[in-house]
Amino acid sequence: MNICVLGGGGFLGRYIIEQLIDSGYKNITSFTRSKQLELEALGIITVYGDLKNKEDVFKACKGQNLIIHTAAKAGVWGDRQDYFDINVTGTQNVIDACLEYKIKNLVYTSSPSIAYSADCDVCNMNENNPIPENHSSFYSETKAIAEKLVLDVNSSKLRTISLRPHLLWGPRDVHLIPRLIDGGKKNKLAIIGNGKNIVDLTYIENAAAAHLCAVKALLNNNEDAFGKAFFISDDNPVCLWEWIDDFFEEMEIPKIRKKISYKNAFRIGWILEKIYRGLHIKKEPPMTPFIAGQLAFSHYFDITRAKEILGYKAKYSNKEGIDKIKNA
Repeated sequence: MNICVLGGGGFLGRYIIEQLIDSGYKNITSFTRSKQLELEALGIITVYGDLKNKEDVFKACKGQNLIIHTAAKAGVWGDRQDYFDINVTGTQNVIDACLEYKIKNLVYTSSPSIAYSADCDVCNMNENNPIPENHSSFYSETKAIAEKLVLDVNSSKLRTISLRPHLLWGPRDVHLIPRLIDGGKKNKLAIIGNGKNIVDLTYIENAAAAHLCAVKALLNNNEDAFGKAFFISDDNPVCLWEWIDDFFEEMEIPKIRKKISYKNAFRIGWILEKIYRGLHIKKEPPMTPFIAGQLAFSHYFDITRAKEILGYKAKYSNKEGIDKIKNA
């Protein structure tokens, strides 16, 4: 069994590779943009290239039996074309490579943000909810297009599964956790909205384990999983701002005391977005309408489908995840 992890040098990809190794899988290839000495030290075959470049993707996929596609342009800021080229064109390159080389199995890492509007509460949503036509970020828009490409191509020639893990966090995170810690230490954070919004989190090793569940579903010919999307989480929704307070207490950072209404945060984000785009500022603004909605409203999901069809079960709790961050 030859398995290629696209984005193997990323936050999620590296954990997936480590769990594949621990589970006894061999002949693992990582496709990544830059040198990954840690992966090479594990004996992983590394192919370097750009997801937007069809030749690079074909080179990585040739000779593989299963592809795990985690590579993407994430974030809330940047040019739409950049998001489209990486998330949509890059995914089409992966699909084309699978079909060209008769690779029958594809696991795709999607995002829950494709399934809802950022300006309202989302409570216990399941996968039957229709994907909205309009999205409040280029990331969610392009990931929605890419997921549709992946699920629509599902057939006897290429069996596909799409996973939607929500708010990845854990050791080696270079986005969410470092921003929280930096903002907390500098007293830059404020509670947006009423501070009672409930959200799902996904500890990184739980997210990686979900990908291995999808791999097993494909290899075990679990037809109930083919062509389907699955929400993934820690299966324990938390009050976002209470969770941040608890996390800060563990990290010896003062609790957040400042507050701002969602309406005012949205207005500030809208103005900053106009200014940054008008002046072609590449740096991400401190607030956008999308961020305001993500931090003010509830977003949690029904993961029954993942548990019943994929056999997914969250192994690590919130507390265990925080302990691992402290000890990293």
